[in-house]
Amino acid sequence: MALNNFWANFVALFIGTVSITYAATTDGVGRYGIRVWDQFGEKLKPLKNLNDDGVWDEWVDRWVDLVLSHKSPDHKKIKSNYWMNEVIEIGEEKENEQFLNKAIPNITGDDKYKKENDDQKKALAKKPENKPFLLPKIEKLREECKYAYGKYINPDANPKESWFKALEQKSKKSITDDENYAYWKDVYIACYNKWDKNNLPSLWMTKENKHLYLPKSKQKIN
Repeated sequence: MALNNFWANFVALFIGTVSITYAATTDGVGRYGIRVWDQFGEKLKPLKNLNDDGVWDEWVDRWVDLVLSHKSPDHKKIKSNYWMNEVIEIGEEKENEQFLNKAIPNITGDDKYKKENDDQKKALAKKPENKPFLLPKIEKLREECKYAYGKYINPDANPKESWFKALEQKSKKSITDDENYAYWKDVYIACYNKWDKNNLPSLWMTKENKHLYLPKSKQKIN
């Protein structure tokens, strides 16, 4: 879609009606502040109370899938260093996968990743006695989703809080555009509610879509 005057048309064309956690606000800058949740909330997992029926099990299932995502199809594989090392801790030798493998102690090699064995890992993770081990890990995952949901997709609203700066703020160092795109792809893999047939939602943060969110006079957010 060609947008010759993006900011003049943005609200009318794109602002969603799904805002639950975050509302579109002016934030004192005279512009609508549109957050990731405002625009993409229908595609993203709501952060319901973990004590509500079924919510804990849903997030445990997601966490297990992410821990094992290095064996997933490429389009659902966590790849960014930040998500792999800081949020989920992915790897066959890492604590998380070693814990899950207790469900299948006599199975080795690629057989460990068959669906029936993954189901056993999820069953192990859901046992009440394992909740103290899982709780901080699930909370970390949800906190990262919440952080991402709150980023502005229109950077003029608040440049430092926009999704262009999300990973830089978290990592406390300069990051490349490609690293930011990888971060946002992983956000969707980790926090999606219903998987999009096109893998990423239309208008998600990608290299191809970056120009939609930047005024023509700006090549990067400073």
